[in-house]
Amino acid sequence: MQQLDKNIIFKRPFLRKAFLYRFFFWINLVWAVGANAQNPLTPLKLDTPRETLKIFMNSMNEYKKGVDKNDEQKKQQIENATRCLDLREISPLLREEKGKEAAIFLKEAIDRVYVVDLSKVPDTESLVKWSIPDTEITVLKNVSGSRGGEYLFSAETVLNAGDYYRRTKHLPFLARTGGGASYSLPWMETIFPQWARQKFGMFHIWQWLGLILAILLSFLIRFITKLFFHLFIKITRKTATTWDDRIVITLARPVGYFVGISFWFLFLYA
Repeated sequence: MQQLDKNIIFKRPFLRKAFLYRFFFWINLVWAVGANAQNPLTPLKLDTPRETLKIFMNSMNEYKKGVDKNDEQKKQQIENATRCLDLREISPLLREEKGKEAAIFLKEAIDRVYVVDLSKVPDTESLVKWSIPDTEITVLKNVSGSRGGEYLFSAETVLNAGDYYRRTKHLPFLARTGGGASYSLPWMETIFPQWARQKFGMFHIWQWLGLILAILLSFLIRFITKLFFHLFIKITRKTATTWDDRIVITLARPVGYFVGISFWFLFLYA
């Protein structure tokens, strides 16, 4: 009987076309859904505080799993988390790095002071802002620009994310949270005593000391470079030719610049 039904479908043109149309419709539907799920340019739905907090927390939980398991694909979820932040107050040159840093600090702080219950987070587009209870961490509705209408963690929250982390890092993670973002302090902040980690002006004390040391070392390197070329010129002047003297004198200034720039590059980025 089943074989007979198949024969009827393929022998009658109308039924055959209907069958093919339906077959390709479902194939295209499955393909479209899969492509949309994998498209990294698909806008996030950030139309309410609940949606924003849900996407941010889920993305950072996946990021933490990626860090713990060294899974690069899961680590990329931090990109979605940073899209939940208002980064307009950060320089475009530093926006990617500082955005990820802020997302990590926020996740570390939130999991120490608040257990997310999405049923208690407003799911409405009428609010101007919403704050995590008993904190300064605020989700603010954007009213202008290309992201107008979206709810994002406010620019002030982003700028203060590091401070929120420092004020809460002594607290344990609450039960039923994701356990932070697997953040660990940079080695430079663990080897210095407490007094050196205090902030003085724009930088920490250990950074000021490092800057002073770097300036002294740069003067020392400059002196050594000049001494080297001075001795080298003395050697070349003892030769019968003059072309080697001109080469050394010509190279002295650019080599000095190169050594100085290389030193500061290593000091700043190594």
